[in-house]
Amino acid sequence: MRTLEPQRPLAVATSTLDGDVLARLATIDAAVTASQLTSALSRGSLEGVRRALARLVKQGVVTAAAVGARGQQYRFNNDHVAAPAIVALARLTEEVQRRFQDLLRQWEAPPVYAALFGSWATTSASADSDLDVFLVRPREVDASVWEGQVIQLQRVATSWTGNDTRAFVLDDDEIESAAVAADPALAQILREGIALHGDPDAFRRRVTRAQRGKA
Repeated sequence: MRTLEPQRPLAVATSTLDGDVLARLATIDAAVTASQLTSALSRGSLEGVRRALARLVKQGVVTAAAVGARGQQYRFNNDHVAAPAIVALARLTEEVQRRFQDLLRQWEAPPVYAALFGSWATTSASADSDLDVFLVRPREVDASVWEGQVIQLQRVATSWTGNDTRAFVLDDDEIESAAVAADPALAQILREGIALHGDPDAFRRRVTRAQRGKA
């Protein structure tokens, strides 16, 4: 199974520069120049982007409009029959988040807090990146129930993307430990994490209090 790359979402279907250009255009509601697109992409030269745009315009999924004497701006064609499928692929990170949220809501013993973190949260993941999920385990929970849920989450989420899913689990009372609160991983979660379940503001306040030694 091909793994997914948040920074290159259409790579699951095509590894060409055309896919990267199309994914970027599909997520912005604006007309842009080839130069602007080149600056926004993680790879590709200006000439390569121009050639990709020419191919996409010929296919009809991108439209071009003259600007000034020689310039052109490009826009994703939302009326194209393939537009819904392209947009769905371009927004795969949001779909992964939604699936996590739906799954966690169904848990018999839901986490106190859960968040997506790491390269998937920053959309900088490659095909080899893990899918990192942070979970705060409730204080009163059946161990077998909890472990079964976590194992299921890792298995199911890996099937969604092809990327290995890794759960970073802390017990609820550990959040109030100053030593644990000082863990660089928690700092990363606070800075970049995308909330999947629970109150992110309440979680941040608890960690901050523990870091200050006032919990």
